[in-house]
Amino acid sequence: MPNRYKPAILVVDDEKPIRKFISLTLRRAGYAVLEAEGGLQAMAIVLSHPGEIPLAVVDIVMPGIGGLDLANQIAMDRPMTKILYISGHADSVTVDSVTRRNPAALLPKPFRIPQLLVCVREMLQSPQSPRSPRNWRTGQIEPPAEKCPDISPVFQTGPLPIRPTVVKWG
Repeated sequence: MPNRYKPAILVVDDEKPIRKFISLTLRRAGYAVLEAEGGLQAMAIVLSHPGEIPLAVVDIVMPGIGGLDLANQIAMDRPMTKILYISGHADSVTVDSVTRRNPAALLPKPFRIPQLLVCVREMLQSPQSPRSPRNWRTGQIEPPAEKCPDISPVFQTGPLPIRPTVVKWG
């Protein structure tokens, strides 16, 4: 019996223009997308969505439930969901924490459409490996982190200005 639910990518970012930009980019690339403006809404989606969620694109710095805590909660309910972290302003401790996770990827903002699509494709095609939140919390297991190809995790300090951009498709 075929699965009647298409796998979907969950996009979580508290900044609406960024969330909409990522979602539109992924939809135009052929992916099904679920959107959440924060951690609570994301968890409601994770718990109620009947289909597979192979990847979550999660902003690290958000009010309420931050990206790292959200990733831990997602891992408890959907251990096979991979996390692509995005951030325009994360401190070095947070970056180090992200790069230790398995599987984990870090895409610094601002990024270009090709970088996003390459990162998403690589993460979706990489071998699936179960994750254990318990291992993350205890720090007893330090598996190698998966990283997006050709993307340097260089962060700018402070919040990023949002500039209107015209994107031409096709």
